[in-house]
Amino acid sequence: MGMACISVVLNWHRIYMKSGWVGLESIRKGRRPNMPKAKTKRLSKNEKEELNVLRARNDYLEAENEYLKKLDALVQERENAQAKATKRVRSNRSVKKV
Repeated sequence: MGMACISVVLNWHRIYMKSGWVGLESIRKGRRPNMPKAKTKRLSKNEKEELNVLRARNDYLEAENEYLKKLDALVQERENAQAKATKRVRSNRSVKKV
């Protein structure tokens, strides 16, 4: 059979006799993960307060960022409109002179 260790087969036989095919199907394959699962730590009252303050600050900064982006877009739009108007006026003047 070419098995290096007969204990594996004996273990399978023992599981089969105890649980049948269902027992053999539930055997995990592969290595177990080496990293332990992260344990969630309960936050103290001070940590909760600090977390709330940081979240509020983050919300404020995000809103400020959106406001500045919109303001920049409006300023850019106004500058483009003025440049277009100036260009139109200049082109009208040059046509009249000719």
